[in-house]
Amino acid sequence: NREAYRFTLKAGEAIPHNHLRENLH
Repeated sequence: NREAYRFTLKAGEAIPHNHLRENLH
């Protein structure tokens, strides 16, 4: 469960990060 939460958090952080990068571009 803890691993899944960490994975989800990482995925969530990667999604917005990618979006922000695209916006910056």
